[in-house]
Amino acid sequence: MKNKLIITLLLFSNLIYSQKNQTNICEPMFNSDLFNLEGDSLEDSDPNLMFLTDKDYLMSFDLSEFKDGKRSVRIKGLNKSATTFANLSLIIPLKIQKESELELSVWVKTDSLVGDNSGAILRLMGYKDTRSSGNALVFEFSKNILKGSEDWTKISLTTSIEDDVNIIVLSGLMQGQGCAWFDDFSLIIDGEKVQDIVFFKDQEETEEIKKALQPFVSPITNKQGKQISNYVDSIKPEAHIIGIGEATHGTKEIYNYKIETIKSLIKNNGVNTIALENYYSNSFNLNTYIQNKTGDLKEVIKDLRFWCYFTPEFEEFIIWLKDYNKNSVDKISIVGIDAQPGGNALKLLIENLKENDDFTTLLNELNSDSLAITDKVNVSKQLLEELENSNQSENILMTAKELSQSYYLEQHEGSLKYSRTRDSLMAVNIAYLDKKIMPNKKMVYWAHDSHVQKMTGWTGGFLEDIFNDKYINLGFLLGNGTFTAVDNRSRTLDSDNYLTPSQCNSLEALMDAYNFPVVLFNSNFASKDPFLKTNLFNKYIVKRDVGALETIDQFTFMGDNPADLFDLLIYIKDSTPTKILK
Repeated sequence: MKNKLIITLLLFSNLIYSQKNQTNICEPMFNSDLFNLEGDSLEDSDPNLMFLTDKDYLMSFDLSEFKDGKRSVRIKGLNKSATTFANLSLIIPLKIQKESELELSVWVKTDSLVGDNSGAILRLMGYKDTRSSGNALVFEFSKNILKGSEDWTKISLTTSIEDDVNIIVLSGLMQGQGCAWFDDFSLIIDGEKVQDIVFFKDQEETEEIKKALQPFVSPITNKQGKQISNYVDSIKPEAHIIGIGEATHGTKEIYNYKIETIKSLIKNNGVNTIALENYYSNSFNLNTYIQNKTGDLKEVIKDLRFWCYFTPEFEEFIIWLKDYNKNSVDKISIVGIDAQPGGNALKLLIENLKENDDFTTLLNELNSDSLAITDKVNVSKQLLEELENSNQSENILMTAKELSQSYYLEQHEGSLKYSRTRDSLMAVNIAYLDKKIMPNKKMVYWAHDSHVQKMTGWTGGFLEDIFNDKYINLGFLLGNGTFTAVDNRSRTLDSDNYLTPSQCNSLEALMDAYNFPVVLFNSNFASKDPFLKTNLFNKYIVKRDVGALETIDQFTFMGDNPADLFDLLIYIKDSTPTKILK
C-alpha cells in the first residue's frame, strides 16, 4: 500500500484495553456489513447508510432478490417523467491523500426501467470535512448506465483523486419508472480493500499508543474544580480568555464540573466576566440579579429562552455568584454574546427609547413585518450609529448592537454561512468585552464544545486568530448513559436519550482505557509528542458532539489536527440527564 495513503477506517472493536488488559466494547466507526447490505443489525437508520427518496420513488430492503447473501436494496420508480432521482448512499469516513487510486463498484439489476433520463448509475463523492461543510472535492460518475431490463451487472468507476479527502460517499442512483436492485458495493484504494483496513493494526500497536498517552492523562479525584483550574493556569498562564464547553447541553455531570471549574477560576485565577452563549438583552436581568438585586430568579433564568440554563445546577451557580458578589469588592459579571435572532433587543429598545421621536421612527420600521430583512439590516445599522453618537448608556448600545447583528445573521438563515457568521459575531463580541475588563482580569466563554473548539470557522478558531496563546479551552468527552435533549418529532424536552456506544476511533474510547470514572486529558502537551503525532493524531479521530436535538449520529470528525482543537478535555464515564426546574 502506498505510504501516501492514510486511512483510518475502523471495522473491528478490539481497540482499547482497560488497566486490567480486558477488551472494552466500542462501536466500529463504520459497519462493514454496509458494503454487502447484510447483517442483522443493519437498518436504514444507520448514520452511514442513507436512503433519499421523494414522492416518485420507494426504497426498501428486498429479501427475494440479491446478488450474494440474503438481500439487496430495491428502488421502485413510480413516474417515468420524474426529474428527480432516488439515492442509496454509503457514507464512509476515510482519510485519503491526493493522487490515491480509487476503484469502486456495485452490482445492479433492473426491470422495465424507462422514462426521460432513466437509468441506474454509480456515483463517487469526496469531502474535506463533512458533507454539510461545502462542495464535494471529488465528484465522479460511472460511465455505464443500466436501463430497461438487465440481469445482475457490475458497474465500476476508477479515478485518481486530486485533493485530500476525509469523507467518501458511494451512491447508487436511479431515475425513471421501473425497478433497480443494488448489492455488494466495493471500494479499493491503492489496491487495498477498505474492509481490510483497521484503526490500529494489532494489539501491540494499541498498547504502544496507550503507553504513550499515559503521561498526559490524570484522574480527577474531586469535584472542587481547583485541580482543573490549576491545569488551565499552568498550561497557558498568560491566557485571559478561557473557553469551557459541553459535549451535550443536557448532562448533569458536565455542568457540575464546568461550574466548579469556573468557581475556582473566579476565586483563584482572576476571572471576573462570564461571556454566555445567549442574547445580551435576555441576560441583562441575570447580570443585574447577581449584582445583589432582587427578583424572581426562576423567571430571570427562564427569560434566557434556552432550556439548558433552566436547571438546578445553573440556578445554584447563579445563587453562588450573587453571594460571591455580595461579599467581594471585585464583582463578577455575566454578559450574553450570541447574535441569533429571537432576543428581547427590539422590545427593550422600543420601551427605553419611546420618548425620542427620531429613534422611535427607526424602531417602528424594524417592528414592521413588511420590511425586508435586507432593509432591516440597513435600518438597524443606522440606528446603532445614531445611538453611538447620542451619548447613550452602555446597556442601550449593547442592546442595539445585538439587534443589528441578529438581522445581519438572519439574512443567512438556511445557508452554510449562518453558523460561521454566528460564531464570528460571538468572537467579535468577546473581543469587545475583553477590551472592557481590567488588564489583570480574565473571562470565561461558556458555550458548547463545537463553539469553543479551535477549528476554523468556529468561535474558538476566531478567538485563536485574535488572541493566539491568550486563548485556552476545555472540552468534554462522554462515555455512557443518558442526557436531556429536544425530541426530534414532538419538539419537547426528553431526558431519556441514550449515548450511543463510543466509536473505537474516538477520544472517548481512548480515555476509557484508563478505567477511571473521570479523567483529564492534557491534549495541549500530547499534541507536541512526536510519537503520538505520527502514530495517533494523523488518524481519523472523532469525539462525541450532541447539540440541542437528540440524534443517533453523535460523533464528529476532529479534522486533520485533532490534538490542536482543545487544550484540555475532561472524560466522564457515566452521564445522567439534567433536570428542568419546575
